[in-house]
Formats: sequence, C-alpha cells, structure tokens
Amino acid sequence: MLEAMPQEHYWNPLGSAVNKHNSLPFVKDVNRNLADHINSRALFALFDLIESKEAVIRNDVSQRISDLLKKVFARQD
Repeated sequence: MLEAMPQEHYWNPLGSAVNKHNSLPFVKDVNRNLADHINSRALFALFDLIESKEAVIRNDVSQRISDLLKKVFARQD
C-alpha cells in the first residue's frame, strides 16, 4: 500500500543520508523504513489519545457514562 504513495518515492533515496546519520556516534538511530515509521507514530498517537481521554474520565465523574466505565473507576471515588 505504501508503495503506491508518492511519499515512498521521496523517502527511499534518503537511505544513504540516513545510513550516514546512523553511523555517527552519540546520535539516536533513525529507522529508514517508512512503514515502520508510520506505524510507530500512529501507535504513539493512539496511546496519547487514550491517555488524554483517560485523564478526563478520571477527573470528571460526569464523563463516566457507561456502566463499564462506572465499574472500572468505582474504586477511585
């Protein structure tokens, strides 16, 4: 699927620059696989959203609208 995207056309030639960067000492390696990068960023965004929603539910009792949420957060009250 990513092969059909124009970003892949521009991403792949950066491989040699990324390899040079990764060979430098004291720098964090960059993953040059676009699919891995997209997946990891998407997962990070998903868990970030879950974290923010959970904080709202923990702090505002009126946000606990389902029986499951009421049961899960009952011990907190």
